[in-house]
Amino acid sequence: MTRYPNPVRAQQLLTVEGMLPEAGQVRLQIYDMTGRLIKQEVTESITGYLSRTVSIAGLAKGTYQLSIASNEGKVWKTWMFVVQ
Repeated sequence: MTRYPNPVRAQQLLTVEGMLPEAGQVRLQIYDMTGRLIKQEVTESITGYLSRTVSIAGLAKGTYQLSIASNEGKVWKTWMFVVQ
């Protein structure tokens, strides 16, 4: 799995793509550095491959955590990214 660009400029889209351990509903969650959930999107991965763009519009400049998880809450991947 990968995400790009990093850093990302305000008003851009963050792209997440790659293979998942299983097909099904997927949660993309963005947290601030205090651990507060800022944004969550739920999508479907029918084949086990995820390709999704996430709008970061409205996020203040700073460092955030992006988590990819199953709908049951099992976290598959976590990254840090910077909004400039």
